[in-house]
Amino acid sequence: MGVRLGPEDRRTPLVLVDVRLGPAIVTFGFARLRRGRWEVRCPADAYGAAAVRLPPRLRVRVVEMVRVAAENAWR
Repeated sequence: MGVRLGPEDRRTPLVLVDVRLGPAIVTFGFARLRRGRWEVRCPADAYGAAAVRLPPRLRVRVVEMVRVAAENAWR
């Protein structure tokens, strides 16, 4: 899993996290929002819809992995 900071000129701080899903490496975003909230952002297609659809149980695991990796990058 790779972790890197997003562009610094963004209003919302962003960390990009690469996650291996089978043979593919998928990049998720982790954005820190106001008031201590956060959001994992899945890749989007050209229309803004989710480009990757995961089964619910796997999605929960991926979201948690992305959150932990991103928070460690900000430390």
